[in-house]
Amino acid sequence: MASVKDTFNAVISDAIKNADLISDNYQKAMAMASIAQALAATGLINEVAAVSKEEKKEEPAKTKKTADKMKRQPKELPPEKEEPAAAPVEEKEEWTEEWTDEAVEALAEELQYITDFTEKYGEEGANACLAEFSNGLLTDVTADINPLNIKGIVAAFHKLEEDAESAS
Repeated sequence: MASVKDTFNAVISDAIKNADLISDNYQKAMAMASIAQALAATGLINEVAAVSKEEKKEEPAKTKKTADKMKRQPKELPPEKEEPAAAPVEEKEEWTEEWTDEAVEALAEELQYITDFTEKYGEEGANACLAEFSNGLLTDVTADINPLNIKGIVAAFHKLEEDAESAS
């Protein structure tokens, strides 16, 4: 009997395959947003992957090759190389929901992506994707996106756009 996780992985894999068959970009984006929402709701985003049965069969061969390589490695490890001094790490600024000049400057790339996405799919399409992604909590790309949530929204939109383009 398959585990719940295996069953969920199979359902998500089938959903992605079926969503790829949708020809209308708007409908495909909506379907992918629903799939992303289902993944996000599980809390297992890093563990869930749509892997075909053929890819699963190839993994043991890779493992064996890696094990063989490790057996052939010399027993003495080469001396560690000195790593160049790392650049000083900037302290992360604690963002709020308000757009400050610092937030606008630091998140300019994300803001530009949201603008481009909205121009490409229209405000109605972008709002629909945002509402679907947020389960209806956020409905307006111009009013509901803030420094605290923009990176997640950009990641979701980017994934939707990639999936839609790869299926075209």
